[in-house]
Amino acid sequence: IDKYPIWILGLGITGSVRGINLEDFRPDLIVIDDVINEENSATDDQRNKIEDLILGALQNSLAPATESPDAKMVMLQTPLDKEDASCKALDDVEWKSMVFGCWTAETANLPLNQQVSCWEARWPTETLRAMKEAAIHRNKLSLWLREKECVLISPETSAFKEAWLQYYEVAPEQHLMNIVIVVDPVPPPTDIQIKKGLRGKDYEAFSVVGKYKGKFFLLEYSLNRGHEPDWTIMEFFRLCTKWRPRCVVVETVAYQKTLSWLLKKAMQHQRRYFVIKEYTDKRSKYDRIVDGLSGPTSNEVFFVKTEHTEFVSQFRTYPSVSHDDLIEATAIAVAELTGANYDAGDEAWEDIMADEEDIPPLVYAGGAP
Repeated sequence: IDKYPIWILGLGITGSVRGINLEDFRPDLIVIDDVINEENSATDDQRNKIEDLILGALQNSLAPATESPDAKMVMLQTPLDKEDASCKALDDVEWKSMVFGCWTAETANLPLNQQVSCWEARWPTETLRAMKEAAIHRNKLSLWLREKECVLISPETSAFKEAWLQYYEVAPEQHLMNIVIVVDPVPPPTDIQIKKGLRGKDYEAFSVVGKYKGKFFLLEYSLNRGHEPDWTIMEFFRLCTKWRPRCVVVETVAYQKTLSWLLKKAMQHQRRYFVIKEYTDKRSKYDRIVDGLSGPTSNEVFFVKTEHTEFVSQFRTYPSVSHDDLIEATAIAVAELTGANYDAGDEAWEDIMADEEDIPPLVYAGGAP
């Protein structure tokens, strides 16, 4: 370094960047820092111009390998469009691309309450979690994902629209709702998955959905990574005792059929019984999710709470999600409540409950000797 002078030159992307030459020397390092913005990435023509400028004028200003074997061009960029130069570089063999989001690699795909900041000193975990919750509340999750997690979600590729989700603070009285619980289990992990610490393993999901006067309410959900039958049975009884559902829906495909048997045996053992409805659907997962949720959400009759961050995130980004267990379980629950057995049942159920309230209480007249 001491033998050669070091030149540092700063230029705007629209400046004179073609043929950079300082005293007959070509630069051996070009750093392109956030040259793509909301304006020059808005249209195909603008994106192509910036890409051509980077791969044309800038790249050809770099010193050749014969003069500087270590010469390189570095692009530091927050992706703004799936067709901009930074996103195209991900699949370009001449670029070595790395993506750095705000969460650690181990927790990036976990539920929000388990995600951990990768830069705790500057962006504490609790601060990032609060910011993401606020973004969800103001319907700006896609903006947050882009700026903080380097994840692009566009309306054109998403199955659902952000504006479709409605929010509630207090649900209707429990005894007035038709309530369904859906269990989306996962099979036991393989040896390879165990060695990897269950990274990439799906979640076991419980989704509790209620219906009242044509409106659907996501009441509660539970998620657990991996295969833990004891947790499943414990959560099954907890949710059933709390919500008193009309039925619990369990798929009867492969391992799911075994789970249905386990739950029935557990009910016999504890002598606490709930209706289990075995469910079989040979359609693709995508079709089940879209068909189950599109109608109620697009008609603005599906309600969630702001703290339902995992569901809201999956809803707004689907199908570009790492895990879809929760949204699938919820879609099955909504489809079950939309079925013929429940469509005409809301008012009838209210009448039944009203009749129940008219029954006089039993009068204690004595006990057994």
